Amino acid sequence: MVLAPHKRSIRSIQYMSTGTQLAACSADGSMSLSDLSAGKIVHRWSDEDEDDPVGLTRLFATSEDLITVGDEEGFINMYDVRTKGGPVWKVEAHADFVNDITIHEKKKILVSVGGDGTVALIDVRKGKLKAQSEDDADDEMLSVTIMQDGKKVVIGTQSGVLSIFSWGYWNDCSDRFPGHPESVDTLVKYDEDILLTGSSDGMIRILTIFPHRMVGMVGEHSSYPIERIAMNRDKTMLASASHDSYIKLWDIQGLGDDDGEDEEVVKIMKDPTAGAAVQDDDDNSGSSGVSDGNDEEDDDDDDDDDSDDDEKPKKKKKKVTPTAGKKSVLSKAQIKQKKRGSKNFFDGIL
Repeated sequence: MVLAPHKRSIRSIQYMSTGTQLAACSADGSMSLSDLSAGKIVHRWSDEDEDDPVGLTRLFATSEDLITVGDEEGFINMYDVRTKGGPVWKVEAHADFVNDITIHEKKKILVSVGGDGTVALIDVRKGKLKAQSEDDADDEMLSVTIMQDGKKVVIGTQSGVLSIFSWGYWNDCSDRFPGHPESVDTLVKYDEDILLTGSSDGMIRILTIFPHRMVGMVGEHSSYPIERIAMNRDKTMLASASHDSYIKLWDIQGLGDDDGEDEEVVKIMKDPTAGAAVQDDDDNSGSSGVSDGNDEEDDDDDDDDDSDDDEKPKKKKKKVTPTAGKKSVLSKAQIKQKKRGSKNFFDGIL
């Protein structure tokens, strides 16, 4: 089945909650809703100025019947798909284009980030701007998600730093998590503590928040920037879209393994013929010897650890690059162990 609801490039798509309808927005200034079971376009909302439309940049299905969409001028519009009319409300949230949108489910507050380097909060019911961060930020905000039971807003930036805001305090971020060598273009929350990131260096990484650690990698698109990652509902599969024109599927069910008896590492290897991911189990494990970049903090933590470490000679840490053909994902038990204070975030990864 092929549908062509737009005249120019489609910048964002998302399933509605029913799973049978697909919403999309385009650089031509229009948004569409398609019925996949019937194979037809249900409705198309277009810019009033068809000759010089304002391109749409990001779409977010707020509920079963509501769609929120951001545009190149920083405006966010909400549409009710039942009426098929104009926007229910329109808010100028940013001074530049909208990069990403998510929602705080309990508070019914939309959170958006834009090219002006600000984070904005909008009341879904009233369509009013409730709060906004300082506009003197020198780093473009590209992606956003909400973690820690709604207490923390994690934002990916152009510089590769994760800016972390505490809910209710929007003057400036309360914490920063550096480590990505290039921009963090897309984020997916696995659970309240584990985060998956897609970067313009082509890597998909696994991180933990509080404490902040990079604990592994899911895979890569060579050196091509990753535009978007998405996770299915049962958290067993991750899809990634990149500038290499491929969509790759990664088996991440090892992240949800709570047994942890053997603390087995589930390896994920790329299959170039299928453009997807193939799972391979290996009982062997080892340490790559890569430092997590927080040597001073780790040294302090080591004083409280078991005395067994004092009996072993300390070896000089060496930086190595991960094996190009194999990428690994840790079990949830391993991630929890590393959050308790392991020295190296690649411990146990081949």
